[in-house]
Amino acid sequence: MEVYTPSFNKVRDLLENKILRYIGFNIEVSSNDINEYVMDLKENNRNSDRDFDLIDFTFSFPYSSQVQDLIVDLVRRCVIKQTEDGYALSSLGRKYIREQR
Repeated sequence: MEVYTPSFNKVRDLLENKILRYIGFNIEVSSNDINEYVMDLKENNRNSDRDFDLIDFTFSFPYSSQVQDLIVDLVRRCVIKQTEDGYALSSLGRKYIREQR
């Protein structure tokens, strides 16, 4: 059983649906693509949503350990699957996306 911290739960609540929709829209994405997408979200929502302050990125290229932890969690829960070219929605992930509409 995984132990989730309150900050991880906040990040998951904030980003899970957005990341799933991004993957679904793009079919297959790399970890770097997901990190760039989240970094853009953070930049665009900096003033309106303070929860984005929980997400830190490295300076050399867009990489966040919080985003990577969320990706790993989504793979463990079988919501996304890892492919040769990156990540794609699993059948469970596609079901989540359909239910959110």
